[in-house]
Amino acid sequence: MSTQEHIYLMTELSPEALAVQIAPLAGLEIRHGRRDQLILVRAARLGPGEVGGELYRNAVETDWRTNAERSFIDAFPIVLDVGYTGRDEEIQRAEARLLFGELSAAPILTALVQSLDLLLAVSHPEFGMIMMPEGTTPDDEHRDLWLPYLPVGKNPS
Repeated sequence: MSTQEHIYLMTELSPEALAVQIAPLAGLEIRHGRRDQLILVRAARLGPGEVGGELYRNAVETDWRTNAERSFIDAFPIVLDVGYTGRDEEIQRAEARLLFGELSAAPILTALVQSLDLLLAVSHPEFGMIMMPEGTTPDDEHRDLWLPYLPVGKNPS
């Protein structure tokens, strides 16, 4: 696969507690990987195989007041990597969008990002689903497009 999608989730919950909360929203099964990774997976809806991936703490979450290279995704404590076992990029992207839509039923801020380079959509508890303009990055260069969706405490100063 040349690309991978990621769903970023803004919550104070641990990955384990979050998994229990969001798995039923999308019919996801909670599994543990070989190195005790927390895996959420379900049957793909658009092709053979499974869709899902590891749910984990965002290692790049930073204190925005000291971060010189701001990124929208740095503000999110939890990440779900989204892969598709069928190895078809078009189906993977479509499955990631379906999964993102299903998980947006949770009352938390979520973001769908492709290859860490493109911010595709934001699901905001107050504003609903926001599709970002094509080519929007999660980086500082497009800050004016994504800044309105961050909670006040996560806004860069």
